Amino acid sequence: MKKIIFLILLLTIGITSAQSYGGRIKQLKTAYITQQLELTTKEAREFWPVYDEYYKAIEEYRKDQLFELFLNGSQEKKDISEAQARNIIQDYTETETAVYQAKTKLISDLKSIISEVKIAKLLIAEKDFNKKMLERFRRRD
Repeated sequence: MKKIIFLILLLTIGITSAQSYGGRIKQLKTAYITQQLELTTKEAREFWPVYDEYYKAIEEYRKDQLFELFLNGSQEKKDISEAQARNIIQDYTETETAVYQAKTKLISDLKSIISEVKIAKLLIAEKDFNKKMLERFRRRD
């Protein structure tokens, strides 16, 4: 029981500190996407609420997925049972399906706000930004 409480406390502390760091990352991502898409004022005013809703949903799915992995005790991957493996795979599949649906909804919603060229630029900008952040993180170590 103490181990579970400690794990939940550790996860909560990690999420809290990640939120402040995550806020900075979100600011950088917002600036990067704005620059890459060259949004007009009107486009930006309509684009960001839609994108923020999508981003918030994605964060929630990922956070739930991480929490489930830790809560199920699967952090020690070498010692998981078939039932635990089945649950991990199901949780992963459900999360990835939800992420796909959120991305599809985002694209559909954005078609009435910005051109398909800018939507394609958004998809490229997201990948480029994530790649740059990963490279930056690797250099820290």
